[in-house]
Amino acid sequence: MGQDARNVIMAGIGGRGVMVAALTLARAALRSYKYAVWLPSMTTAMRGGPCEATVVFSSSPIASPLVWRPEGVLIMEASQLAQFVPRIIPGGTIVTEKAGLSDGVGRDDVKVLALPALARAVELTGDSQVSNLILLGAYVQTTGLLPVELIEQELTERFSGRNEVMDRNAAAFADGLKLAKEYAGV
Repeated sequence: MGQDARNVIMAGIGGRGVMVAALTLARAALRSYKYAVWLPSMTTAMRGGPCEATVVFSSSPIASPLVWRPEGVLIMEASQLAQFVPRIIPGGTIVTEKAGLSDGVGRDDVKVLALPALARAVELTGDSQVSNLILLGAYVQTTGLLPVELIEQELTERFSGRNEVMDRNAAAFADGLKLAKEYAGV
């Protein structure tokens, strides 16, 4: 991968929007980078089973979408966090759902942002389903991975013609941007 390559692994449980958030990020990256890959991985029990997706983007060709030592992880279900903590590179960023998180991550060489995205999603829309975009917004704000506008454009295209869904998702993403600033002073 080129020096400008960026990567993130998103993980959670099926049915919570891991794949939607990862694909949204990958497609948004194509607005700024020549190459982007999205590699989903899920168990056979899609809803409720562990799942993850890796997103890599670069201006140079990407040799492999497999990333063992990511620069960032976005965890949408705290029970999935432990397996990724040892893998993240020093100086990397972890953004995770706070609900169910009992202890810290045990590393002081990574940035950790634990957010109450599920609770905020319910507060914001009456439905926990948009917590994925709250966490994506927080991750983008915290890391500066891509310009915010690229994600907003992708959300607009993805949910075009479905105004209610678009409004909920856009509000969730914007709330994630705001939460990152509140919790981390970003």
